[in-house]
Amino acid sequence: MLSEYRELQLIVRDQRTLVDSLEKKEAARQKAVARFLKEWERNYDREMRMKEKTLRKRRRLLET
Repeated sequence: MLSEYRELQLIVRDQRTLVDSLEKKEAARQKAVARFLKEWERNYDREMRMKEKTLRKRRRLLET
């Protein structure tokens, strides 16, 4: 009986370790996704500003 209880304790501990590991991996993945999206948004905004600037220059040239 005691050995069965000990085995169950070990199984539960292993499962907790596995869950903790998966939670850490998921947290790291979410951080990486957030970092990627932030970088992508910054690049997109920069690109749009550059296009806007180019369009303003072209309009000015066409007006003169």
